[in-house]
Amino acid sequence: MVKPELSGLPTAPDAPEVISAASEGVLRVGQIVAGRYEVTARLGAGGMGAVWRVHDRSLDEDVALKVILPDRVGDPAALARFRDEVKIARKITHPNVCRVFDLGESETLTFLTMELVEGSTLRHLLAAELLSPARALDMLQQIVDGVAAAHERGVVHRDLKPENVLVRRDGRCLVADFGLAREPGIGAVTTAAGAVGTPAYMSPEQLKGEKLDIRSDVFALGIVGYELLTGRSPFGQGSPGTISTAILRSEPPPLEVPGLAEPVLQGLREVLSRALAKDPDGRFASAGELGAALARARDATQARSTLRGLSEPEPDTSRAPAAFQWWKLALVPPLLFVSLFLLAQFPRGDIRHWRPFSGDDEEPEPQTPPGASASPSDADERATLVVLPFENLTGDAAWNGLSLSAPEVVRTGLRTMPEVRLSEVTPADRDAAIAAGVAFWVRGSVQRVGGTLRLSAQLDPVGDEKEALPGEPVEVDAEGSDVTRPLETLRSRVLDEARLVVRHWGKRRRAMLGTTNEAAKKSLLDYYKMVGPGPRKEHFSEGLRLLDRAIAADPAFVPALVERAHLRSMGAGEGTQASRMADANAGIEQALATRPQDPMALVTRCRLMQVALEVGGDKPTDASIERAKAACDAALGVAPALADVYLSLARLQDRACHDEEAMLSLERVLELDRSLSGRVLKYSVSLALANDRMLVAEKKSEALIAFHEEERRLGARSIARRAGIPPEQMGVYFRRGVVLLRASRLDEAERAFEREITDVEALAGSAWAEAAAIRGLLRVGKARGKAVLPEHRRRLAEIEAEMRAKAASDPSVAKTMVGAYLWVDPEAAVEWLGRLSARGSCEDAIWRGLVYRAAGKTKLAREALAACSATEQWEKRCVSRIESLLPR
Repeated sequence: MVKPELSGLPTAPDAPEVISAASEGVLRVGQIVAGRYEVTARLGAGGMGAVWRVHDRSLDEDVALKVILPDRVGDPAALARFRDEVKIARKITHPNVCRVFDLGESETLTFLTMELVEGSTLRHLLAAELLSPARALDMLQQIVDGVAAAHERGVVHRDLKPENVLVRRDGRCLVADFGLAREPGIGAVTTAAGAVGTPAYMSPEQLKGEKLDIRSDVFALGIVGYELLTGRSPFGQGSPGTISTAILRSEPPPLEVPGLAEPVLQGLREVLSRALAKDPDGRFASAGELGAALARARDATQARSTLRGLSEPEPDTSRAPAAFQWWKLALVPPLLFVSLFLLAQFPRGDIRHWRPFSGDDEEPEPQTPPGASASPSDADERATLVVLPFENLTGDAAWNGLSLSAPEVVRTGLRTMPEVRLSEVTPADRDAAIAAGVAFWVRGSVQRVGGTLRLSAQLDPVGDEKEALPGEPVEVDAEGSDVTRPLETLRSRVLDEARLVVRHWGKRRRAMLGTTNEAAKKSLLDYYKMVGPGPRKEHFSEGLRLLDRAIAADPAFVPALVERAHLRSMGAGEGTQASRMADANAGIEQALATRPQDPMALVTRCRLMQVALEVGGDKPTDASIERAKAACDAALGVAPALADVYLSLARLQDRACHDEEAMLSLERVLELDRSLSGRVLKYSVSLALANDRMLVAEKKSEALIAFHEEERRLGARSIARRAGIPPEQMGVYFRRGVVLLRASRLDEAERAFEREITDVEALAGSAWAEAAAIRGLLRVGKARGKAVLPEHRRRLAEIEAEMRAKAASDPSVAKTMVGAYLWVDPEAAVEWLGRLSARGSCEDAIWRGLVYRAAGKTKLAREALAACSATEQWEKRCVSRIESLLPR
């Protein structure tokens, strides 16, 4: 941590007071604090604490130690802020957030330890020079990414300013000082008499002492961004009162940045104008949304930093709850029916966040209709990668062998990617690599960080490709002398990055090679630039316009035809669901007529046929299931390593009650694409529970929690978010709770259910999931012979009363509640089942048999299954499967 002292700088009209005498005597160089930390230097001080550089004797590394000043030790509010800084900051782990390690006390001292940042504050940097536009934008993106990680946890920083941003010597920015930060339930409401922060960076609502949320930080980020680009505050100089008045009443002058292209400048004006809106409702909803808009504005001419991940917009939670939509679909057989337990988090008819294939092997020259153009037959759509020798930065020649073996381990992983051509020749420099057609290279090192050995790797585009997506830095620490596991982790994580960046590269490459019509090409590239990793609802209208324009310019432009079919199947454009799906299928057939072996078109056809079985309304037949499987097999013929196809196959196998095959397909998905781990692991847990495979359920639920925590920790940098897949927000801890409950691990189950309740409370349309978690707590309480909290019972009664009222006119609501309760409280599921009238179909009979079986009502289960007049083999197989699980 670095916190140099300063005041009166040009862009710091309200810089904190410099404290010298009071803090000088707190510690002295050479002093040992808490028997562990040796003081080596004083770094600076603020209004509440002084910061020192200390050597941690236990870990043999330097850290920063922040001590509360003696005159504040007796102040309960200051102590509370100090403790809150540790409590909140420890929840946020992100490369652009300064890490806080621990809180301690020694004699009369209260202190916290944190990451030592070698560098300066952003304030000192702004005072020293006017940053270039490219550097300013890169730094702003990093700062926004760090704040986005806090917003992911519901934390409002409340004191964002250049003094609280640290800049390492390598250029990485870290957001620090969460002493004023708050999260829900921790003093989130300020009053006019008690508003805290720095007035020059306060939002209007913060200045007025009104209730704050994360949009207040968005306003402060707008001010910081304006300063980074112009070197001055958007609200002028002067006293705090003058600046506060300007924030409340005046609009900032238009952004002017010499050297920026006008389209980029106009985009940045729009971004900052929205961030600085007086009304919170007019701003971006979070730093993540601001980051996404900033990335789009920069994209026209600015290369992206390799030090940060892409800030992705928040997932769309405005639509009706997925559970309610899913239950409008046809009833499903027992193993597909586990989506009831999934809490319908991934509606089977929803391919909103599926990414079309980006291309892999060479393909034969297509038959080109008159007036159209196609890819050259000799064009190889694979990306060429080269792995450079790793540097040994340890200073110890004993590690030379590891620096030689690490790149070969990485090459072994990359050789499993069909869409990659691995170059075995190491180019002398960047120019030689470009001349050899290398698209990406992997550079790495072996180094010592304190007492830990670290393997580092970075995958970057070789050329000056402004649209290329750089890989995130991969850093793996080795404990002890055994490097086997760290090397395997390095291989896996570099492979993750390679799949992500090559998919992005391949998509654009196919657009460039897919037509010679420049207008068509530009429209598709504009579409890709707009949607980023994947299209969302807000892209529907403009996306269709761009794709239609591309196809009008070249009717045989296969990548545009496929993207349009994908977008239509998601719900874009006019018409009913059936008409949109028909239009999507027609587009795919047109693409395949042009290029019969096009990977993107074949994969999309597989997905469309699988989805059609869920949303078509007609009873699935053995023949229709087999046709969909054949389409997926055809896709695997040209794209053998694409995870999305195996996911579709798993759903088809599940529907046909080939449960073992479905589980194997899901395993294949996990091997091929870790970004899909959230939804696949949720699905796997449910399949295992439906089949009483408790060891599998235990393993998969544990892996699900680990992946979920990693995604939360990384935020916008996470592998799934960067791939365009929204985080799985509901049902993660609930599944773990169900598994633990069945294993009679009651304390752990209780914590899991409580965590689920905490997670879903703020999500729109999540009441049914909250009710299911409370039902889990009731089961835990019953097993212990103890009552649950009265507020939980009251909340459950409220939810169920609301759902009963809705179910009176909408049967899908009752089906939602059956699904929510099926595995955690089957008796309650049966009660809701009684609110539905039997439809008489075989699927309905199978569904009821599954519910009764879970509730231990064997007689009713057999009676329900006997009502099935099975005509298809999959129906007979599903009935037989449930019967085999019933006690004899």
